[in-house]
Amino acid sequence: MRSYREVLAIREVWTTILLSALTRLPIFGLTMLITLHVVETLGMSYRLAGAVTTFVTISSMISAPWRSMTDRRGLRRTMIPSIVVMTAVYAVAPWLGYYPLLVILALGYLWNYPIYTIPRQVLIATVPLRKRRAALSLDAVSIEICYMFGPMVSIIIASSVGTRATMIGCAVLAAIGATGLTVLDPPIAETSGAASEGQTPGSSSPDGNPSPDPRPATEPVAPTQSSATEALAVEGTARDPDAPTIDVPTAHPSTTSALAWVNRFTVAILIGCLAAGYTLGGIELTTVGAMREMGSTQAIGWVLAFSGLGSALGGTIYGALNRSVPMPVLLTLMGLTATATTLATSPLQAGLILLIGGLFVSPTLTASIDQLTSLTPPSRRGSVIGWQGSFLNAGVAISAPTIGAVIDGVGWHQAFILSGAVAAVIGLAVGAVMRTRSRRSFP
Repeated sequence: MRSYREVLAIREVWTTILLSALTRLPIFGLTMLITLHVVETLGMSYRLAGAVTTFVTISSMISAPWRSMTDRRGLRRTMIPSIVVMTAVYAVAPWLGYYPLLVILALGYLWNYPIYTIPRQVLIATVPLRKRRAALSLDAVSIEICYMFGPMVSIIIASSVGTRATMIGCAVLAAIGATGLTVLDPPIAETSGAASEGQTPGSSSPDGNPSPDPRPATEPVAPTQSSATEALAVEGTARDPDAPTIDVPTAHPSTTSALAWVNRFTVAILIGCLAAGYTLGGIELTTVGAMREMGSTQAIGWVLAFSGLGSALGGTIYGALNRSVPMPVLLTLMGLTATATTLATSPLQAGLILLIGGLFVSPTLTASIDQLTSLTPPSRRGSVIGWQGSFLNAGVAISAPTIGAVIDGVGWHQAFILSGAVAAVIGLAVGAVMRTRSRRSFP
């Protein structure tokens, strides 16, 4: 736990995690509220409610990469449009009919808060390289907690004051968190050489370029290694003498090509994120089908909470490890444990298996960010983190119709097998790609 204490001692870390949680909690709650609002307040069907959710998800997927303007324009100029647009959308959306609601949400979520990209950029920029995994693990655990409690609390409040007032309240709370992060304006890009020398980077200028920070280094950082996983290993790990590398350019980040991060390794990891999203979406949907068939619909919430709890525990443990674990290994293990859920004969058994499987969820997502950013020039990390979120959401979106068809056609047992098999097989394939040589990594 020493790593966590050292990371949380950095002011930008704990303030960013707290303010990001203040934004994420209501945003995750709004996702569930939209469905409840369409079904109960507007009196429409679940099918139409699902259509709104689908459009919102697609808009969020589209927005993630292009909203990552922090690479070029800085945190404030990226966040302010989100605050304005999202607040305005939810000021009027609760009072609209179904089709105007669908349109305004689909358009509004093109300016969705970059709740994944900016916090991770801040953590990467402000934490020394060898503590980065601990910082990203804290962020992953924070996301799990927000995901567990955001929808639950919003539904409880909505049952008392109605969906309209709750939607507006969530939007205001999200705006407060985002505004706090905007006012603090923590650094989102490292200073030249900071990562390799262990210095804490300085604040970014309005155009997103880093400015020097006179603060002294707090600890040395491991030198850049020849692979993504080695880049985050403990200090002193030897470079593989047989692994050829490509020299990292030393030019100013602004001169780096927009596609400098695209190669077979980063693409492989993104496909792994797609598989992870598919499995996570499949687990959620299949759990609903399994509990209904077992006659325990009321157990859906706490069974899924077991998975979230496992993920939070796994993220905490992973961040405290002295060595990183390759993302393909974690993805494969996540898939294998998901398939094991088909053996459950009761809600308790399903919950316990999902608890074990959840141990690999946050570490898988953390490792994907770990390795992607190690393979990405600092000036393009906002873009690649945005793409990571898009691929993850795309996997969730793809899983809904395919896993749903399997549940309807052959049952939930086979749906769990398919959900896990996708992650396991793609995890093995990504691992094969990552074992090839000629990777280059960035500090």
